[in-house]
Amino acid sequence: MEEFSRSKTFFPDFWIRHIPRAQNTLEDKLAFGARSSPLAMLYIDSIPPVWLAESVGSVQ
Repeated sequence: MEEFSRSKTFFPDFWIRHIPRAQNTLEDKLAFGARSSPLAMLYIDSIPPVWLAESVGSVQ
């Protein structure tokens, strides 16, 4: 939640809207596949997650 709070300043407009699963079947299948996958998930973004930035900072 802390990372979300920091990141939201980069977006001038933001809203959350609930979409029922029945109207969002493709995304539901993708999310289910990701949750049930035994493979590691990698984080790729221009802003590192808080835990990674903190661990890199402690090594330097």
